[in-house]
Amino acid sequence: MKISTRLLVLFLVVAVLPLALFGYLNLREGEATLRAEALGRMSGLADKKAIQVRSYVAERVQDMRFLARSPRVMTAIGILSEEYADGRRVKSRYTKEDTLTRQYFDRYVEETGVFHDALLITPLGEIVYSQKHEADFATNLMDGPYRDSQLAWAFRAARMTLEPVISDYEHYPPSQAPALFIAVPIIVDGRFKGVFAVQLGNDLFYRVATDATSLGLSGEAAFAQRDGDNVLYTTPLKYRTDAAMKLRLNLQQIRATSMFGALSGESGEGVKPDYRGIPVVAAWRYLPELGWGMVVKIDADEVFAPIVKQRILLLETLLALMLFAALVAYYFGRKIIAPLDEIARTADEVAKGNLDKRVDESAPGELGLFARAFNGMAEKLQALYGTLEKRIEERTRELNISNEQLQEEIAERRQAEAALRENEELLNAIMRILPVGLWFIDAAGKIVFSNDAAQRIWAGVRYVGIEQLDAYKGWRLDSGKPMGPHDWTGARAIEKGETCIEEEIEIECFDGAHKIILDSAVPLCMSDGSIRGAVTINHDITERKQAEAAVRRLNAELEQRVMQRTAQLEAANKELEEFSYSMSHDMRTPLRALDGFSKILLEEHGANLDDEGKRLLKVLRDNARRMGRLIDDILHFLSMGRRSMEFGPVDIANITTEVFTQLQNAAPARRMHLKIGALPSAWGDRDMIHQLMLNLLSNAVKFSPIDGDALIEVGGATEEAGNCYSVKDHGIGFDMCYAGKLFRVFERVHPTGQYEGSGIGLAIVKRIVERHGGRVWAESKVNEGTTIYFILPIKEDTVHG
Repeated sequence: MKISTRLLVLFLVVAVLPLALFGYLNLREGEATLRAEALGRMSGLADKKAIQVRSYVAERVQDMRFLARSPRVMTAIGILSEEYADGRRVKSRYTKEDTLTRQYFDRYVEETGVFHDALLITPLGEIVYSQKHEADFATNLMDGPYRDSQLAWAFRAARMTLEPVISDYEHYPPSQAPALFIAVPIIVDGRFKGVFAVQLGNDLFYRVATDATSLGLSGEAAFAQRDGDNVLYTTPLKYRTDAAMKLRLNLQQIRATSMFGALSGESGEGVKPDYRGIPVVAAWRYLPELGWGMVVKIDADEVFAPIVKQRILLLETLLALMLFAALVAYYFGRKIIAPLDEIARTADEVAKGNLDKRVDESAPGELGLFARAFNGMAEKLQALYGTLEKRIEERTRELNISNEQLQEEIAERRQAEAALRENEELLNAIMRILPVGLWFIDAAGKIVFSNDAAQRIWAGVRYVGIEQLDAYKGWRLDSGKPMGPHDWTGARAIEKGETCIEEEIEIECFDGAHKIILDSAVPLCMSDGSIRGAVTINHDITERKQAEAAVRRLNAELEQRVMQRTAQLEAANKELEEFSYSMSHDMRTPLRALDGFSKILLEEHGANLDDEGKRLLKVLRDNARRMGRLIDDILHFLSMGRRSMEFGPVDIANITTEVFTQLQNAAPARRMHLKIGALPSAWGDRDMIHQLMLNLLSNAVKFSPIDGDALIEVGGATEEAGNCYSVKDHGIGFDMCYAGKLFRVFERVHPTGQYEGSGIGLAIVKRIVERHGGRVWAESKVNEGTTIYFILPIKEDTVHG
């Protein structure tokens, strides 16, 4: 191999390869540093935005607690509920109270815009006051048009738990805008009087989402909540400005994204694809107060752009160095041979340190070989010297770069320490405003910190160790056992490593007052498993316990009153029924005598009577017979409630056919047609069900047109509550405003003289159905016919009557 080629290879190995290796390692380290810095920045921004949202929600809940206890709200819910229940929303008392309440809430809704709307809701779900007077005012959240809204959900949850409730985010139709609701129970003298609810707009969430400070050109913050098997984005996105409450993605679509981790209750940071499928550097947090996930992100391309530029620069430098090495090697290869007469001088110069001196290698034979060997030695000496200088220069550059990196790390550490101090101050502020008592206990068992809420609950604080915990007096609520120093949850967490959750304790405060708290504690463990302290939480539930006791007492009193009133009503109904049965039975004999003697008088003495006398006797007989039929119907109606029932399977289709045949035989001149659909068998008393079908089919024929065909349709279907049957005619029908009197005794919806009947037939139907544990109702339109529906049990274990 030629010396020029060897020189080229040597240059590449000694100069280019170390530079390439150093550049690669430097790029890797720079990329790792840039990645860590970007993730740290995203994590800090995510924490900042999460604190903004949580602080906003916590402040609003605190405002709600304050307002719900204010005299204005307590007075308003009482007066407005009373006036609303009496239908006096236009009276002066309601108007005056409405005006005072509106002036009170103006500062929160109209002036400062803290709330979008404020509402007062009665325990029955009636919205008796609304600051905005939107479409939801004066509706009922239990059965009204907005019963499925998040406002209705929050009302029901607050009424059930007697605690503040935050709803999900939704598009609320009355406001035509996205909204969430906070509902707080109104407790007056220990009694639940209603719910105070406010509607929060989207200004704060939009402002936090669209604030792109420190997020570069491509960064953004995204908020979303679960919507069944989908994810619904609740705020605008940088690349989808119309995404708020409109962009839904399936959970499977976003499983690989950071939003999936946030909605799964996780917090973290990393490089993952976003909703566009583009890799981003992101930090994600879960916001439990709202049930939202939050992602703060910036495109990975923007973050790692400096690394790409460094790669291009390194490649260009390496190519330039390789070209330079090739030219140098070529040059020295051509010039290394010097004349032999210069060997001595050159050797002397080389010995003196002049390594640039060379001999001519063009001489033939051994001299040429010697000259080449000499010059080769000189070249190697010079190359080694040059390499040593380059290595010194490279090492100097490395030391300078390391020094710069060390300075940067020192600056970053100072920034981290400042951020840590800020976080500590923020944590202390949060702990001070927490509504529950918070205690910190060190590894020795001594109380070292308590927040304001803890001092309010106990009316003071004693910073003592475990052995001195007898200064805190308490008793277990379930057993009444006094709490010893080692029985408190904090002591057990330190001594045994126990995690204690919501133990009910009655305490004696330092001012002598007694309260009931939920006492919880969790140990704080080091990485090696040793315990370095514990956190204890006290939640004052005195008011809740008092409310529960009041509710139980009222329920017991109400149940006793219901039992007494039920017994009285049963006794009165039994006496009335026995009296009615006896009276109806005793009246049959004189009616038969009246009818019989009238008949004898017409037959034997009719010749002595004029036409008017005969007509009057005929009227007398008709009324006597009608009265007899009425008494028979009354006795039949009473017997339906007295007689015992024999249950068994009943073929409804067979009974329907029997009854229709019976009606055809009784009125052969009527043109009657029966259309029977699917009729499942029922479980019941066959005789009673036969009477039921007889009354229904007779009514259908009676109210069908006399001069036309009487078409009767009978159908049925199996439902969850039982078998539902229907009997439909195409007769005169009736106005549904009279439906309430249809099944009452002696009540008729058509004139007595126009259609025969006693007005008891449908009352008998209702009694039979109710004795089978079912129900009956009617649907009708004037001149279009009537349909009677009734439900019978499917099998024996469904009968309750």
